[in-house]
Amino acid sequence: MLLGCVATFATNQHLSAKGINDSVRFWSADSLLLASDFKYYSDTSIRHSNYCYKTSSLLDIEVYISDYKKTDSEFKYIVYPLFYEYGSWLHDTALLTHAQVHFNISELYARRIRKYLHEATNNPKQLKKIKKGIYDLLEKHAICHEVYDNETNMGKFQNMQIFWNDQTYNKLDTLNNFKSPIDSFTSKQFQ
Repeated sequence: MLLGCVATFATNQHLSAKGINDSVRFWSADSLLLASDFKYYSDTSIRHSNYCYKTSSLLDIEVYISDYKKTDSEFKYIVYPLFYEYGSWLHDTALLTHAQVHFNISELYARRIRKYLHEATNNPKQLKKIKKGIYDLLEKHAICHEVYDNETNMGKFQNMQIFWNDQTYNKLDTLNNFKSPIDSFTSKQFQ
């Protein structure tokens, strides 16, 4: 059984199909976003709108279960956030930290999904409910981005921006055991 789902979060605008596969960045604790990573220039009406940036990130989730009814079935998952350079633009470099926290939130939810998948494998009965659990977390992921933008006023409230930046890093630290985007094992390992 192969379960695949993709969640897209694009701040303020939807992703355009043009340029979506051209250039992506994987999230890394050692590599922050740079102004040069925001390469979407083709739509001048968006660039001259009231918005100062657009961050296009996506959670790519792949779950493979060879046969969850067997005692020796293989379970593998890959969960990682991607940043689409040609789906993102930045008009005001002062908002670079705000955009980075959006990407960090995506990594935070990637880790939460990895944790959920890891815990689900400890209970073979839970394997049948994986899809719903992932979609519940994806919904929370989207809501988190909205709350973040509202509470920081799109990065304009500096005190709240600092708060969200610190809180996101603290939450990432609590999920360090789930920072690897890939995990694989057989069901014999969790019986």
